Amino acid sequence: MNLTLPLHRAARNAGAIAFALGLAACASTAPVPVMEQLGPDSYMVTVPSDPDAGGHPAARALAEQEAESHCGALGRVMLPTHMSSGISAYLEGGATELNFRCLAPDDPLVALPPAS
Repeated sequence: MNLTLPLHRAARNAGAIAFALGLAACASTAPVPVMEQLGPDSYMVTVPSDPDAGGHPAARALAEQEAESHCGALGRVMLPTHMSSGISAYLEGGATELNFRCLAPDDPLVALPPAS
């Protein structure tokens, strides 16, 4: 029994798979966070607030995840210093910005209770 496909059928199948993957990629584009270093241990992450991807609440959650992941990769703890969400002249749907610091786990600021 010959299980090989003729070349033209294999190429057609590969093209159909590539087309389907391309459509799936377009349908599932998520906001892309942008990380900037502001100082020795200070950073800002900006996340577009795409209404089709959960808007500001989803952007805020993604900003926090990115910040915690970034600090964790450095062996440090994330301490948020400022977060804002709003409209943007450059990003449709607005953006969320999170300013944060990556501190050593034994830093005295890490032990402080969160501000209310």
